[in-house]
Amino acid sequence: MHSDGQTDAFLRALHLAPRCVDMEETARAFALEMERGLSGGSSSLMMLKTYLDAPRRDALSGSAAAIDIGGTYMRAVLAEVREGRAELKRQAKAFVPGLEGPVAKDAFFDAVARHLAPILEEGAALGVAFSHSAEILPNRDGRVLSLSKEIRVEDIEGAEVCRELRAALRRTGGPVPERCVLLNDTAAVALAAAAEVSEGDGIVGLVLGTGMNICYYDDTMGMFINTEAAGFDKFPRGRADQLVDEKSATPGQHLLEKAAAGRYLGDLVLSALRLAAGEGLLSQSCREGLEALPDLSARQVSGLLAGSAEGDVLRALCRDSDDERVVLAVAEAVVERAARLIAAAIAGVLLRKGATVERPGLVSYEGGTILGMHALRRRVEAHLERLAGTLGVACRTTSVEDAVIYGAALAALME
Repeated sequence: MHSDGQTDAFLRALHLAPRCVDMEETARAFALEMERGLSGGSSSLMMLKTYLDAPRRDALSGSAAAIDIGGTYMRAVLAEVREGRAELKRQAKAFVPGLEGPVAKDAFFDAVARHLAPILEEGAALGVAFSHSAEILPNRDGRVLSLSKEIRVEDIEGAEVCRELRAALRRTGGPVPERCVLLNDTAAVALAAAAEVSEGDGIVGLVLGTGMNICYYDDTMGMFINTEAAGFDKFPRGRADQLVDEKSATPGQHLLEKAAAGRYLGDLVLSALRLAAGEGLLSQSCREGLEALPDLSARQVSGLLAGSAEGDVLRALCRDSDDERVVLAVAEAVVERAARLIAAAIAGVLLRKGATVERPGLVSYEGGTILGMHALRRRVEAHLERLAGTLGVACRTTSVEDAVIYGAALAALME
């Protein structure tokens, strides 16, 4: 039998214990990285322009197609927009090509085009929400910088997404939209929230699902800015983080995403538990079960914390209550650290924006991890409330239904 103190010491050594994240310091570091990125200095945050202003609801009407190319799924819809309100007429959903193994660039865009073609109507504008790094161009197309979330597409870096998608639609016989707008999925979330409240300058969009990112409206630049928050690296990392990073498709990149997003939370818990077993904190039978376990999902971690059946895969490995305490403590620590890091990143954006009680920010959430993982949103909001007092920032939070697709449809119609 071992003590809870040994488990706590182990978690501190891995930089997974809650006290390892100084949220106020991390928020200030995030704000500083934003400043550096905006000024063209060396920064872990790209701070990419979107060339999208806050939408004027009364000016947005028409037929628009939209596609969300995410980290797991791509979803296409045809929407009828009237004064900024979108009614979804038809839609389709499929896995993103490159998820299960590398594909060539043309094969990737051909698969997207075939998925999109049945949705498109002649004359409909197209909005493409792209949840990977892309430099948006003044013509509102965008050049791919890198893929994240373990999507593998050969030679896609540098490709202009709308141009490639139009070419793929021609190759595959689909209708080709005259107008195509590329935007990050977080920009789409921010646009959807801005359209709902008609106040762009206070908006912060957070996507936390398979991957993660933050977008906000920058008053001085007069447009939404995509921070590419996944790349933030000014926080302590330990051996479990290193193991997850080393086996990823992008070693050394997207470090905040790998500490907080759904694609990686299960891997982090499994890596940390295997390290705990190596330190003698778990029984031999539990250790053998962990080694035989091929993978672990964020959904299964959430089930463990919630006490639901989805957590049974971990409970079944525990020989006794000692094993159960350690397994639960590790899962709790990984999720709590994620909540603290996300809250600190949001607070950093609010700090940079100067969001005060008199002029609070509106943080709009989207993604299965922030909305679906057990108690995660509640944890994030509790930490934000505490940070508000220490940093002098203020915000309220919301979640717009179908925010990414809704925002992409709006972007397609914006001049």
